[in-house]
Amino acid sequence: HWCFGNYLLIDHGNGITTRYAHCSALLVAAGSTVTRVQQIATIGISGFATGYHCHFEAAVHGSLVNSAPYPCVS
Repeated sequence: HWCFGNYLLIDHGNGITTRYAHCSALLVAAGSTVTRVQQIATIGISGFATGYHCHFEAAVHGSLVNSAPYPCVS
């Protein structure tokens, strides 16, 4: 979606996905496997954002859920 700017959508399996949006740079390519300690992007202000931040969200089977149980930083 255009409002997210540069973003990553990570599929964790079992219907769980996480999204990291408004990034200034993406450091992994589509289809890549990533590890827990790997840097995947840099914080930015791309898309419809008013300040530098990491927009983080979690979804289970396509429905957004409280992201608190899914830490975005290792």
